[in-house]
Amino acid sequence: ISSRGTAMGMADNSIVYINDGAEISGNYSSYNGGCIYNNGGTITMNGGKIKNNYAVRTNGTAIMLHQNNATFIMNGGEICSNSGLPAEGAGHCCAIYLHSTGIMIMNGGSICHNTGMTNGGVMVMNSTAKLTVTGGYIGENENLYAKNPNFGSLDLILGHADILNFASAKISGGTFTQDVTEYCE
Repeated sequence: ISSRGTAMGMADNSIVYINDGAEISGNYSSYNGGCIYNNGGTITMNGGKIKNNYAVRTNGTAIMLHQNNATFIMNGGEICSNSGLPAEGAGHCCAIYLHSTGIMIMNGGSICHNTGMTNGGVMVMNSTAKLTVTGGYIGENENLYAKNPNFGSLDLILGHADILNFASAKISGGTFTQDVTEYCE
């Protein structure tokens, strides 16, 4: 799938499977979800690739999990080489952005080589959003806002820059290129 704008918009109870051989790439969005905007559906990624998507003034250069228990289950595959820059200071431009009641469960796969303004990897913005990591790899993501010491070159940001522990995360496995021990079970 490749398009000008978000490739896929999901609403309540919609279901999408991304399996081996699937590729979602080359999308450009000027609003939330450079590739997939999920507002109540369930995405299960067992394989395939989400790559080379670009977003401006957005939260989630690859995927935004907004509200209504929007869910992303990652069992395999790659989310890589997605990038974005906020316009006029709006948007965080990470690969995966969990907002409101977004839910992400990562059992496998990799999230790497993504570039964003505040972080390139995964950002959990609210205490009601839930991230669970049992396996997989999150690393080698780039932060373009490295001048802010609250961000550094993080692959995973939980909460606002000023309140890093604001959100809820449970990590019991996986590989990271930053210290996530305070979130481990």
